[in-house]
Amino acid sequence: MNFLNIGTGEFLFLILLAILLVGPGRTVQFLQQGRRLVTRVQEEWRSAQQVVEDEVKPVRDELLPVTEAIRQGTRKGLDTFGQQVSALEREATAEAGSLQQDAQQAVAELEALREDKAG
Repeated sequence: MNFLNIGTGEFLFLILLAILLVGPGRTVQFLQQGRRLVTRVQEEWRSAQQVVEDEVKPVRDELLPVTEAIRQGTRKGLDTFGQQVSALEREATAEAGSLQQDAQQAVAELEALREDKAG
């Protein structure tokens, strides 16, 4: 038992204290009233939860298609973005390869010029 952060031992102590302070007859009446109060609070809590759920459900049902559409749009956008990044990566790789070939060709031409000048 852990109602309102009161353990079993503490609860028994409170009952014994109540018996000592108000007597056994009145203690039973207080416990019955306490039980009715706790039951009423639980019923009110359930009622409040139901009211909130009844109010929130239409909004949730209305927003669910919107959020799903946003999720799908985001997913499509990310897919398109990923495809564009992949295409740019392929282009950059091809351009880098072309630049590397150009650089190698320029180095070969420079070496040929040096050999012609030296020879």
